[in-house]
Amino acid sequence: MPPMTLLRDQRLRVFHAVATHSGFSRAAGHLGLTQQAVSLQVRSLEREVGTRLFTRGHRTTSLTPAGRTLFAHAERILALYAQANESLTAIARSAQPTLRIAATHSIAKYRLPRLMSRFHERDATRILLEVGNSRHVVERLHDGRVDVAISSAGAPDPGRLETTPCFRDPLVFVVAPDHPWADQAVVTLQDLQAAPLIAREEGSSTRALLQRRLHTLGLSMEQMNITLTAGNPEAAKAAAQAGLGVAILSSLCARDALASGRLIAKRIASLSLTRDFYLASHKAASPPPAVGHFITVARQALA
Repeated sequence: MPPMTLLRDQRLRVFHAVATHSGFSRAAGHLGLTQQAVSLQVRSLEREVGTRLFTRGHRTTSLTPAGRTLFAHAERILALYAQANESLTAIARSAQPTLRIAATHSIAKYRLPRLMSRFHERDATRILLEVGNSRHVVERLHDGRVDVAISSAGAPDPGRLETTPCFRDPLVFVVAPDHPWADQAVVTLQDLQAAPLIAREEGSSTRALLQRRLHTLGLSMEQMNITLTAGNPEAAKAAAQAGLGVAILSSLCARDALASGRLIAKRIASLSLTRDFYLASHKAASPPPAVGHFITVARQALA
């Protein structure tokens, strides 16, 4: 009998599927093949091994002694196939260039998907994305755990980092349509102090900006009526929509809710808030090509 060629064709997988699913039609459905194709593969294998592998009844299909022997080996062979494939895939991934990016919540959700699509039109570099508040994003860049950061926390360490301004993002005070402010023509700082406030967590650039602006007006966060601290902008938006208080959101985050009427934007007299976003990367005489390419695409897409 000539040497078996199981490693060079699909017949072993087809045989295994028929044995596992106890039938040719069920195996065909599992494999996405016709029942005729499955039968042909099994007959070809039986001719090569020189014996029948299945006993075919009217409604049942069972393994012969030779079939049971082959099935035991097939289980191990196909498991080894899977392990080999996983190992080769891991090697391919490790060899593929990777760009590590950290971005704040609003940027990651509302701006990065289109930006990454543009980047991948001309660059096959794999992207690993981390999302967090501004402090987290900047810390990851300083620690060398990411190659590029997109943040609004203020340009970090200009001696070590290359920073590029991207765009300006106004922050908006938002309330639910049934909030007492909804029909109020003028909202004052005193109104803001009295109203339940949904604040962002420490490390958020939204919170830091509010703190700085309040300080210039002779006020502090301790004088605000903070009833809820939200760990990300989507949580703050949901809380405002539920009527839990006044939230301060990126215009990017608030846009859909404002357009649909689920939230109403209110201007606070003497208190306007605007953030400047920037790209930051480590200074290098020759930065990796993917970093330079991403920053070029990002500057165009985010402008």
